[in-house]
Amino acid sequence: MSLHFPIRVPSELLEELGAFTGHFWSDSLALEPPICKAIRSYIASQPAQSQAQPQPTAPSDPQCEAACRRVSGRAEGVHHALAGG
Repeated sequence: MSLHFPIRVPSELLEELGAFTGHFWSDSLALEPPICKAIRSYIASQPAQSQAQPQPTAPSDPQCEAACRRVSGRAEGVHHALAGG
């Protein structure tokens, strides 16, 4: 089952992903498999404890800001997952 709804991804990230995969950055059908693989790899690599933590709800929430900092620091991990690591 697939849900069809737009998600926002920064253009520089799409361009970087396109350069990495060899697909044009706006070719969403070609980029879908590597994006799904990266997300699945990212989820599988997380310890069970971090999955049980509640997700922050508001950007003004200090927990949310901390989570955003952690996520932005994981970009290298996503790059590694895309590379098949």
